[in-house]
Amino acid sequence: MKKYKTKIKTKIMKNFTKEVQDYLEKVSRHTYQSGDRYMKLIIGDDVYKVIEWSKRLDKYVIREINVAQNIKWYGENAKCVTSHDSFLNKPSMYGDKYSGIRQTKYVKSEIADIMKELDL
Repeated sequence: MKKYKTKIKTKIMKNFTKEVQDYLEKVSRHTYQSGDRYMKLIIGDDVYKVIEWSKRLDKYVIREINVAQNIKWYGENAKCVTSHDSFLNKPSMYGDKYSGIRQTKYVKSEIADIMKELDL
């Protein structure tokens, strides 16, 4: 009986992992803006990187989202917690929420420069 429960638990955790990864891959296709700040999600293996930068401040911040750790901590709520706490519904330094934008030449060049600098 114990072996059967472990098998079910593993299967459920794989489903949660797939759900969170699918969500993050969908989000990584877009760039987000809040005031003069931009945000882009970069896909990794088990760790996703969130890059935020500002035109005015000319600097960037990198945060990491560890999918396995979020699922371990939050279980079936991992996707919701990831979206709310990590970036989408989180106000930026200036208090505005991020919203999706088109990728202009400026945004694409900034992303390329940051990725080149980080060797991603």
